[in-house]
Amino acid sequence: MITPHVLAEVSNLAEKQPMNFGDFIKSCVKAMEGIDEVYISKEKILDTKEVLKFGVADTSLLEQITALRNMFFEF
Repeated sequence: MITPHVLAEVSNLAEKQPMNFGDFIKSCVKAMEGIDEVYISKEKILDTKEVLKFGVADTSLLEQITALRNMFFEF
């Protein structure tokens, strides 16, 4: 699973890589093609205490994992 926030992080990191930006993005595209993308609203992210510790991208993943866990364990 990936979120738009994580995709933005990948793009930001690509700018700092010693290799060509386009080549780096191409290699990331191949790696991410089979991964589902999930949207987590900024309101949901900013409403957590975790955002202050982990940042936006990591909190978006944490929120999605929490939602999946709750879905699997609800009766």
